[in-house]
Amino acid sequence: MRNFLLILLVVIQLLACNTSAKKTDKESVVPEEEILNKSIQQKYYVSVVSGLNYRDAPKGTVLGKFLFNTAVEVVLHSKVFQFIEDNGKKVQGEWVGVKKNKDTVYVFNAFLSKVKGVNNNNTWTYFPIKKTPIIDTTNFDNLKKDRALNLHEIGTLQLERIYPNLKKEGYSYQFIPSYKLKISEEFKTIVVCVYKGDHELESVLINYNLDDKLIDYKQIAYDEIAEGWSRETSTITKEYIQNINALYTDTPQIDTTYYSFNELGFIKKYKLKKEPKIVYSSADKIEFLKDSLSLIYTLSCKDNSELKFWTNEKESSSNSFFLTDYKNKILLSKEIEGSITVKMDTLLFNEYTSVEIHKDNFASKEFNNQNYFLFSLREKVMGTAVLEHSIRFFMLNKNSLKLHELNYTGEYTLRTKLLDGEFENNIALNKYPLIKNILKEYASKSKLIYIPTEEEKDSNNYINFVQKWYKDNKVNNNLATGYGYKPDKVYSTYYKRNIFKVAGDYGADYIENDRFKIVNFSYGSVLGYDKVKELYFPVFVESCNSGCLKEIRFVDGNTVEITHDFLDKNSFTININEINFTNK
Repeated sequence: MRNFLLILLVVIQLLACNTSAKKTDKESVVPEEEILNKSIQQKYYVSVVSGLNYRDAPKGTVLGKFLFNTAVEVVLHSKVFQFIEDNGKKVQGEWVGVKKNKDTVYVFNAFLSKVKGVNNNNTWTYFPIKKTPIIDTTNFDNLKKDRALNLHEIGTLQLERIYPNLKKEGYSYQFIPSYKLKISEEFKTIVVCVYKGDHELESVLINYNLDDKLIDYKQIAYDEIAEGWSRETSTITKEYIQNINALYTDTPQIDTTYYSFNELGFIKKYKLKKEPKIVYSSADKIEFLKDSLSLIYTLSCKDNSELKFWTNEKESSSNSFFLTDYKNKILLSKEIEGSITVKMDTLLFNEYTSVEIHKDNFASKEFNNQNYFLFSLREKVMGTAVLEHSIRFFMLNKNSLKLHELNYTGEYTLRTKLLDGEFENNIALNKYPLIKNILKEYASKSKLIYIPTEEEKDSNNYINFVQKWYKDNKVNNNLATGYGYKPDKVYSTYYKRNIFKVAGDYGADYIENDRFKIVNFSYGSVLGYDKVKELYFPVFVESCNSGCLKEIRFVDGNTVEITHDFLDKNSFTININEINFTNK
């Protein structure tokens, strides 16, 4: 009996100890997830040079990208494992949750490292170093399409932040490394050229911090060959960017804007009180001549400096420069004591336009104790589709390189061998009336433009028969291609002077009867002579480059039939007896 009670007591004590132990264990239990999270809350670094995408869930939607060597804190294991192919190799990892501000986002932990990585990427080595200041005139003519950046290198440079559509279907972008600049010790600067399809090209300047994180960017050059109307160039110094935007429409628009770099590498627009000069050393001459420009003229100044004119073509004769490339440019520089001060923008940039500069019209002028150089150039759109010509007259301050311009636009007409037109209104030049007068005087003596005498200004003067016929009949039949319009009621004027001589040679191309002699001028007008009145008069006035070649014949008495030998063989008649003469 005693033994039984002893055994029972031992059993009760063991059960009590076991119950106590279980109670203690239960009180100390921490949820398994909490234990796991405490054990993994540590810092990791993004090991992918091109950056690591973070998502809203494992394998979920991309929300953004952590840059290379960004520190992240892992707070959750999703237990979602995956094989990913990276540069041809299969990489195994787990989707883990990391802190992003107050949220949890998910990354693939195969691309995390416990230590900071070293960027062995050689992308930066593709950019040759250039000195500042530098003029970037990147265009389809001067850019060599060398090695393009691959997707990995594009990721390294974070170009998707600048061009978010670059990977989308229909956007055929190509990125060409151009050069890098030493703007500051606090950030890095490169310039990338971007082909946006086959017809657009631009250069973009990009600043990065010392950890290769993109700070800011600015487009600095642009060219397009679809319409050829738009062009952008920039001059870059360590302090600022001078950006020149040119739109070459009927009225060219050229806008100049300045941008500065702050100490952090951000690029901000700002205003200059005075346009600065940029000085290059002789050793840097090649930088601003990157377009392989040729020296065509040198002008010596009183201060022992030299003004130099550069262009993309060489002079064609001893007394003139004739530029006929489909893109022409003229750059002005001033050189003194081994340094070059380059004018901030080009004197000329045009496309599909021939340019002629006559040395004979070069002149010097002293005004308000300043020395000026005067010169002119003639422009004509290539081909025969445009009849209009323009002559630009320039007055250049030899010291400051400030340029004043007066434009004269017109066409070549029968009444003169010179350009027949008028001066364009120039708002900027109107602010300098004395200089405007000097330019007008210089233009009038240039033997390039038509300045009528008082007698020639009379609309009834026989040399103005074309202009008067157009005005009286309210038409303008001066065409590039095609034939003229016959008004319902024809008005004309009698002239005592021989207008046949004004119109030129007609050879045997005429018809006549007892009363009238009617002359047909090739690609020109039909003119008449009244044998009884002994007076000359226009029958039908027109001119063209092509399309107005015609034949004439009498069809009924004094009725003249005019048939154009162009497409539809247009034919009409004019009865001379029904012409309304303004000076009977």
